[in-house]
Amino acid sequence: MIKFLVEFFGAMSLFLAIAQLSSNRLNLSIKIYQLQSVFLSMSILFIGIATFEFELYISSFLNLLIKAILIPFFLFKVVEKIKLDREVSMYLNITNSLLFSILIVIFAFYISNKIDITGEVIAKQIFPLSLGIIFIGIFIMISRKKALSQIIGFFDNGKWNTPCRNFPNKRYADDSRNWSVF
Repeated sequence: MIKFLVEFFGAMSLFLAIAQLSSNRLNLSIKIYQLQSVFLSMSILFIGIATFEFELYISSFLNLLIKAILIPFFLFKVVEKIKLDREVSMYLNITNSLLFSILIVIFAFYISNKIDITGEVIAKQIFPLSLGIIFIGIFIMISRKKALSQIIGFFDNGKWNTPCRNFPNKRYADDSRNWSVF
C-alpha cells in the first residue's frame, strides 16, 4: 500500500510538472508548483514510513514548510509587487510544449532503463518519474522568456525528488554496491 502511494504521488508530481508547462498564467504556475511540493512532501513521508528512516520525516516536514509554504508565499508577493499576472511569454506555444514534454518523458524512461540502480525497490520505480520531472523543469527554464517563470522551472521538484527516493537500505550500508546513483 505504501509503495502504491509513493508511486501515486510521484506520478502526480510528473503530471503537475506537465500541467505547469502548459499553464500560461504566472499565479497558476505558482499554485501548481505549490501543489507539486505538497505531493513531493507526501511522497517523502511515505518513503520514510516504508524505510523507517527518521531523517525522511524531517525532510518531508522541511520540504512542506519551505517549498509548499514559504517559496510560494514570496513568489506571490513578488508577482503582486510587480503586477505581473498576465500571460507567461513562451518561445514555443502550449501545444508544441506538450508534445515535446511527451518526448521528454519517453526519453527519461529510456535513460532510466539504461542506468543500473541499486538500493530500495521504491527507488527503481520512482527514478524515471524523477528524471522526467527534472527534464521538464529544465525545459521550463529554457522555453520561458521571463525570469520569474524561469525561476519556477528552476525550483522544480525533480531535483529534490531523486535523492530522497534513492535512499539506501541501512542493512547494507557498509556495502558500497547498494548505494544509489546519486
